[in-house]
Amino acid sequence: MEVKSFTYNKSFSYSVTIGLSLLIMLFILRSYQLEDPSEIRILKYIGLLFFIILGLVILRFLIPFINQYPALELNDLSLVDKVRNREVNWENVKGIRLINFPNGGAGVCIDLLNKDLFRSNLNTGQKFLGWISNLTYGTPFVIPLQYISGINQEIFETLQFFLNKTITVPNNM
Repeated sequence: MEVKSFTYNKSFSYSVTIGLSLLIMLFILRSYQLEDPSEIRILKYIGLLFFIILGLVILRFLIPFINQYPALELNDLSLVDKVRNREVNWENVKGIRLINFPNGGAGVCIDLLNKDLFRSNLNTGQKFLGWISNLTYGTPFVIPLQYISGINQEIFETLQFFLNKTITVPNNM
């Protein structure tokens, strides 16, 4: 069984971690400049919120990048998006499209034959994101490429290769 993996994006992992760390330091420094206890308390709560977000970013992106865990995994049977913990069998994939997001990023739309089958394996948050993606892009399965290491066009072409391979090879072989 052929398997192709793409790791987490180094630039995204480091830039978000550094950016949030700088933001937290800014809140800490600003809290020392204030004298009003209620303003200090508000800044501390906002800083705590960003500290929690930083912890989540470290757990979800930085540690998997450092350990070289796959963010996207393709095999003969399925496509696995490990960033958002979603999987679809190639038999349920009708096609794929490379798209550009309004913010300048790119993504891959996975057009499905049976959207309900795909949704049945999702949690509530994933179903909500899928609902928004379905309204916006016509499919509940959109993979943002900012989290994945590699050139967007090459990732798309690799996905296309695996999809075409499963279409041309009969299932009973």
